[in-house]
Amino acid sequence: GGCKCSRCREHFNGLFGVAMKPIGYFSELLMANSEEHWGRIFIKTAQKEGFDFAFLALVPRHGMQLLEDAYVKSNYDPEWRRKYDQNNLANIDPTVSHCVMHTAPIMWSPELFCTREQKRLYEAASSHGLRSGICLPIHGPRGEVGLLSFINDEPPEAALQRKIVRHLPRLSLLRDIVFETAVEYASRVNPYKQPPPLTRRELECLIWSAAGKSSWDIAKIIGRSESVVNYHFANIRLKFNVSTRREAVAK
Repeated sequence: GGCKCSRCREHFNGLFGVAMKPIGYFSELLMANSEEHWGRIFIKTAQKEGFDFAFLALVPRHGMQLLEDAYVKSNYDPEWRRKYDQNNLANIDPTVSHCVMHTAPIMWSPELFCTREQKRLYEAASSHGLRSGICLPIHGPRGEVGLLSFINDEPPEAALQRKIVRHLPRLSLLRDIVFETAVEYASRVNPYKQPPPLTRRELECLIWSAAGKSSWDIAKIIGRSESVVNYHFANIRLKFNVSTRREAVAK
């Protein structure tokens, strides 16, 4: 550790150089000179990594919703983006609820979409080329929340999933660099916007929680999955700028 001989110094420099190669490969994102330039590099970098599509959604502060108020960059089919937003599909998308609640990546595959509504969502997404890939949650140090998806128009076969897993450390590094470089652009989105009111479904979940019901209980009562209920509570906590469900009920 403390040796300063030439052999040890060469060995350290060699290791450091190997470690820095991936960062150097993604350095274009760090050197982008405008938001438009950054967006082009973001998509090009994802394609260099072997993916057809990339999608970033980033909420820069409390009181905003993922994906309704998020800063978004993607090369998804615009028709699919319109359908997704107009039909509020984020409320049933299991990748969104996972990324709000967890930090570990999640593979994009048919098995992830369990309910009838989710299966229809996956079929519709597949018709626009979104068939397999990986979603990486974003949770920043100042309360930022988001997700980064890399998707292919390929069947989610085991070989492809193993390939994605092998490249996961590299994709995680790319996620961190994308977040670091995008957060400035995201912070410009509606800087003075007031926190949105609770939706009817969020209010319903909150009332049942105040009555002592668990997520499982509420899911049975309102006819939705437990993950959807947890997604609603994650949005409630963001809107109320609190960290627990109990604080949200009190507020």
